[in-house]
Amino acid sequence: MVGLNSATPSSIISFVLEVEKKLSKRYLELAKENAEFNKLGDECIRDAEKLEKIFKETVVELSLEPIQCFDVDELRREVDSLLSLEDRVSATLDLISKLEKLYISFSKAIVSISPEASMQLRRMAKGKEKQKKLLESFRG
Repeated sequence: MVGLNSATPSSIISFVLEVEKKLSKRYLELAKENAEFNKLGDECIRDAEKLEKIFKETVVELSLEPIQCFDVDELRREVDSLLSLEDRVSATLDLISKLEKLYISFSKAIVSISPEASMQLRRMAKGKEKQKKLLESFRG
């Protein structure tokens, strides 16, 4: 999923915020079938808001320095492609698995710039495991 290119820490964080909003919207759609998904949608928004706040508080000029190895445009296309699939639960499971790995990679890439934002990304990656379990139980 990670394309080779470069992205600034700010563009990486913006991408994560965008994806979490899209994921929250997906969970709200799934909540029509199972109310448990409302909690996951709310969790995505809370995590994104916390990440944005932490990043804004801890990063200043270094946020313009590019980090090699992330192609945010390609990642965005992959996310949108998964979200457009007809089998919403399976597609969301695939997306969650990819995001879990991606957030760990992002966390490692920005740890020297913003240890706090890096830690939040790790927490968000860990939260994806819980989301996967609920999705799997709903699918099965």
